[in-house]
Amino acid sequence: MLNLFMSLFSKFFVVLIRVLFDGLALYGLASPSVELFSISTLLY
Repeated sequence: MLNLFMSLFSKFFVVLIRVLFDGLALYGLASPSVELFSISTLLY
């Protein structure tokens, strides 16, 4: 039960962060942050 909750939460969290970074990228503020985020996603 806890495993299911954790996997759902992590998926939701990743989607939330991606939406946030997409919003930032629309304003052109996130180019260095997106690269860092992609690297951290690959590591994750």
